[in-house]
Amino acid sequence: NLGHFGVGPEAGNFPDWYQASPNEKSGSGLYNDQYTFVLQNYKFIMNTKGDVFINDDQMDNFPGSYSNAGDATAPYPTPENTTWIIDEGEDGSQYLNVTNGAFLGFYTGSKQYRIETLTENEMFLSYKDVNNAALRWFIRLIPKGFTPPPPPPPSTSSLPITFEDTTPPFVGFGGSTYQVVDNPNSSGINTSAKVGEYVKGFDGNWAGLSTVLDSKIDFSTLTHFKYKVYSPVTGKAVFKLEATDKSVPEKEVEAFVTKANEWEELTFDFSDAASGSYDLIAIFLDFENNSGGTFYFDDIRQVPPPVSLPLTFESVEPLVTTFGNSTYEFVDNPDASGINTSSRVIKTIHGDKPWAGFFIDLSDPLNFTSATTMKVKVYAPTTGTFRLKLENIADSNDVVEIDAVVNTADAWTEVQFDLSSVPSDRYARVVLFPGWNVANAGTFYVDDVTLE
Repeated sequence: NLGHFGVGPEAGNFPDWYQASPNEKSGSGLYNDQYTFVLQNYKFIMNTKGDVFINDDQMDNFPGSYSNAGDATAPYPTPENTTWIIDEGEDGSQYLNVTNGAFLGFYTGSKQYRIETLTENEMFLSYKDVNNAALRWFIRLIPKGFTPPPPPPPSTSSLPITFEDTTPPFVGFGGSTYQVVDNPNSSGINTSAKVGEYVKGFDGNWAGLSTVLDSKIDFSTLTHFKYKVYSPVTGKAVFKLEATDKSVPEKEVEAFVTKANEWEELTFDFSDAASGSYDLIAIFLDFENNSGGTFYFDDIRQVPPPVSLPLTFESVEPLVTTFGNSTYEFVDNPDASGINTSSRVIKTIHGDKPWAGFFIDLSDPLNFTSATTMKVKVYAPTTGTFRLKLENIADSNDVVEIDAVVNTADAWTEVQFDLSSVPSDRYARVVLFPGWNVANAGTFYVDDVTLE
C-alpha cells in the first residue's frame, strides 16, 4: 500500500516528505526480503533472497552494488547467528535492535529501529540515516501471507480551489503547516473572507504544501495556473505537478513574488504539460531560502494562455464565452478578400436573445494612453448595429458600451469605436454583440480586434 516505505524529518514520526506508492520499488531487492523473529533465544532470521535495497550513500560498503530504483541494489547473502532485542530508549520509546550484519528494509547504516506502532498485522518502524542526520526513514512490515486492506481513497480538492465554504485538504511537508483562516488583508485584488495559511517549515527551502485533485488535469484549453499570494517577502515561487500513479515525471514551473505584504497574482505556464496525466499540485514559496515565514494563498485555478490585443486568431485561439444561446467556433475565412485575407476567423451563430454575443478575457486591462480606437472586422448577413462592451472583471457594474453601424452585408467591413474618454487599466473583458438588439440575427464572422 501507499506509504509502506518513506522518509520524513528526523524529529518526526511519519514520512511527511515522501511515501512510496504500491510496488514502486519492485526489482530493487526490498520486497523479497523475509524476517523471522524467534522467541526462543531471540533468534532473528533475515532471508535476503540474495540481494538488498540500500541507500546509494552506502554503496562503498557493499561490493557489487549498482544503482537501481532511485538508490542501489546490492548482493547480500543471508547473515548467520543474528539476534533481535527490544529495549527502551532515553526518550521512552521502544526500540528494536538486530545484530551481526542483519538489518530491516532499506539500509541507511542504522540497525536500531524505533517502533512507531505495533499491531497484530503491522509493525511500523522508523530509523535514522547515518549519512544525513536530517532524515528519518520509515518501513511497514506485515506477516507473511497477510493481505492488507486497501487504503481509504485520499481526500481530494476540486479546481478551482477557494476557501470560502470548504477546507481543501492540503498537506504540509518539510515541516510546513496549513489551515484556513480569515483573510489578513481583504483589499486590492483579493477581498475574499477566507484564505489558506501556509506556515513554511525549516526542513529545507522546498518545504511546502500539496493536495490531491479529484481528477486528472486537462490542459487542452486552460494551459496556465494562477493563484493569489500574500507574502512577507519577495522571491521565487514554484508550482509543481505530480501524477499519483507515477505515470509521468513531475513537472515544476517558476514565477516570482514581486510585492511583499500585498496581494499579488502569480501565473505559471504549463503549455507543454501532458493533458490527462497530473492529479496532484504542490506549491512552494520563498523557494530559494530556508527562512520559514507565514504566507497566505487563494483562488488556485486554471486559465487560458495570456491574451492581448490584437486578436487575429491565426495561431492562438483564446477562450471564448458565449451568451444568449449564441455558439462559436474558429474556422477558415469564408471570404479571404477585400480588407481581410487572413486564414482564420471566429464564426458565431447569433442566439435567440436580442442581446446575444460573446466575450474574450484579456490577460491585463486595456491601456488607452497611446491608442484610443478599437477596430473589429466583421462579415455580417445584414446591416445593423454592432455593440462593443468593455467590462471591469473585478466589478461587474463598471462597464462601457459603445455602438457602431455595419453598413455592408455579405462582405468584410470594419467597425470602429472611440475609446478616448475611457479610463485606462480597468477593463480586461471585451464583449461583442454582432446583430445587437435582434434575436436570431444570423451567422457572423469576426476577426482582427485591434487597438490603434
